[in-house]
Amino acid sequence: MKKTLIVLAALSATALSGCAAIRAGKAVATLITPNTVMDATADIKAERSQRVYFGQFKTHSMGFRDNPDACLYDAVMTRYVRSWDEVTDQGVVVHKADPDKPIGYGLIAYHEQCPGKPARDVFLTSSWHLPLIERANVIEEGDRVDAADYFVQPEADRPKWVPQAIKLIQAQADSNPKAREFLAHVGPDGMPKAPATH
Repeated sequence: MKKTLIVLAALSATALSGCAAIRAGKAVATLITPNTVMDATADIKAERSQRVYFGQFKTHSMGFRDNPDACLYDAVMTRYVRSWDEVTDQGVVVHKADPDKPIGYGLIAYHEQCPGKPARDVFLTSSWHLPLIERANVIEEGDRVDAADYFVQPEADRPKWVPQAIKLIQAQADSNPKAREFLAHVGPDGMPKAPATH
């Protein structure tokens, strides 16, 4: 889940096409969009019957010591499928929609607590592909997540898996208290409310 600056050199050296161009473009967009880098505070075990997972994350610390000013984030995670065609700027379809095959996990961090500041609702998103070899955990303690503010991203660049994640969370609300907790922090339609400023 770590991102590097190598893509900038690759873009300047050669023209990319197809899925490589899509991935590179997204990486560049990530680099110029203010993101929140945070670490998982505990392992989150994968359960075959579990559809909505809950986890807590804290602001990433650059050194070996914990940052006393680190913020804590409550987040939910769900698997998602590609329910859309991935298309280049030239209109070439590089990945067709495949609504029956999960391809990754989507994360939504929805509540932020920072030392010395009032807690507030946020809407930060991140995602990662399912590993080729199934892991025991959805995410592991210390794993780094690079999450983008939903409202900072241009509407066309917002993650396309968010609506299906919201729909799944709504469907799980009766049986999953963490799904209900998430829904208490968003609008009546399940979509994010504009964040309050500190």
